[in-house]
Amino acid sequence: MVFVPQKKGTILKLSGYKEHLFVILTNECPEKNHLLVNFSSIHEGVFHDVACVVNAGEYPFIKHPSYIEYRRAETVKASHLIKCNFTQKEDVSDELYTRICNGLISSIHTPKRIKKYFEENRYT
Repeated sequence: MVFVPQKKGTILKLSGYKEHLFVILTNECPEKNHLLVNFSSIHEGVFHDVACVVNAGEYPFIKHPSYIEYRRAETVKASHLIKCNFTQKEDVSDELYTRICNGLISSIHTPKRIKKYFEENRYT
């Protein structure tokens, strides 16, 4: 079965030295991109963005308190998501998707170009 990237979908993707869980926030835009954000574990005494904190159990793959790392949000070509054969995980719930999107808009750490892209493509 061919992977078709779509909003609310999740994939495991290498980020730094290990795989992180990424959420696809937009469907394919006219430029054939998708917007992705990733979960990152919260570590005591280490900075984390509080715009969207996700606790263990709120999503099946999350085992520790985590946050969305909006400062590393990225647009990725749909063709890259398809050809790289990333491990697909369960879609996020409507409620979690809404929280992640609201956090993207409210976070002071989301790059302006990402906020602009999201506003232009969130309903595609």
